[in-house]
Amino acid sequence: MDKLKKSRENRAIEQYNLDIQEMNGYIYTGNRVKKSMDIFNNRASLAIEKLVTIEGMSVIDIGSADGTFSVELFTRMKASSVVGVEPSNAWLLAREKYADFAPDVQFYCGSAYDLKFPDKHFDLSIMRGVFHHLDDPLLGLKEMFRVSKNVFLLEPNGYNPIIKLLERFSTYHRIHQEKSYSPARLREWMKSMGGQFAGESFSSLVPLMCPDSMALFLDWLSPKWEILPLLPQISCGLYCVYFTQSKP
Repeated sequence: MDKLKKSRENRAIEQYNLDIQEMNGYIYTGNRVKKSMDIFNNRASLAIEKLVTIEGMSVIDIGSADGTFSVELFTRMKASSVVGVEPSNAWLLAREKYADFAPDVQFYCGSAYDLKFPDKHFDLSIMRGVFHHLDDPLLGLKEMFRVSKNVFLLEPNGYNPIIKLLERFSTYHRIHQEKSYSPARLREWMKSMGGQFAGESFSSLVPLMCPDSMALFLDWLSPKWEILPLLPQISCGLYCVYFTQSKP
């Protein structure tokens, strides 16, 4: 990474360290979580489960934050083992909070651009809402493919116009340097890494931090909406894509 990108990465890490101090975790899992967050996060987990069977897999969770979702990969999705890698101070919070799950779930401080593991060490590498924060997404993706046999991204849906407006005008989104990508671009990048397309989905109508009544209604509507033709691609908030390694 060049010096400018490294500087931007450091500023982003510092911002997440501030989040941890204020909320004892990230906004998605810390002490300010609202009903919409719980519903949104469950929708995200359901989207993962519909595309890949994680049971029995060794998984690296890149950008594991405070460890909430890393532990879920082990307890809910039955991964055989999970390694969480996080550049901010959240990795310390995760290690302390989930010490009872060691050694099956372990946490390390590290960068998505330089994962300290051998080639094809894991069955699956996953980024859950992390990829759009990377200043060098191709380098991060290259590392994902290097250390694992399969790659999974869960991202904001870059076709959704509301998400693009939030990234442009929301103070929170701008501070955290959020920049979603179109699903077509993500697929193209993953294919260029030697990946073989294995599935994708558009899901969830539930916005973060919306009123509880709205969140409950949209949670009820989401599975019905997701099976409609075309509309989910421009209106759902989450995009998931799963790639395996191409056969020689």
